[in-house]
Amino acid sequence: MTPDEIKSIIETVINNKIRYYWVYIFLSVILALVSVYIAEYLKNKAKNVATKEDIEILTKKVEEIKTEYIKQIEVFKGNQLLKNQKKKDLYDNVEELRAFILKAKNEKTFNNWEQLSTKMQGIMISISTNAIFNELIHERDLIENEHNIMVKNINEGHPIASFDNTVRALESIQIKLVQ
Repeated sequence: MTPDEIKSIIETVINNKIRYYWVYIFLSVILALVSVYIAEYLKNKAKNVATKEDIEILTKKVEEIKTEYIKQIEVFKGNQLLKNQKKKDLYDNVEELRAFILKAKNEKTFNNWEQLSTKMQGIMISISTNAIFNELIHERDLIENEHNIMVKNINEGHPIASFDNTVRALESIQIKLVQ
């Protein structure tokens, strides 16, 4: 009920001198208050329903984003595990070759050239075929150069190189792998 309607009822009651006009006035005031209360209640109820729906939509979106991030994190973890395993394998191969060369240098004999060549080639291939080892290309080139000199000297019957460059390259690889 609007204030104009209430005013109109009161004026009608007063002008017509209706008996018990105070009852009409009282009922009009009560109706006005109840209608204002109901209107406000319905307005708040609608607002609460809209808020609840908004919260449900936002919660759903947050859950979708969380799920997507969890998936991305799992993929990242898997990639990191694979990368770390490749680094560990290369590190182990480098250490094995380094120990092989140092042992042969200490004994002053290089009897197993094929095994040495195979180990060197394996390390060169690992570095060349894995993008994660791009920072090791210089060391790979040093090992490859020394390998080529070794093969040439064996084929020509010349003395074998000291492999100092290879050992330094292998040590550099190990340092870079643990960083």
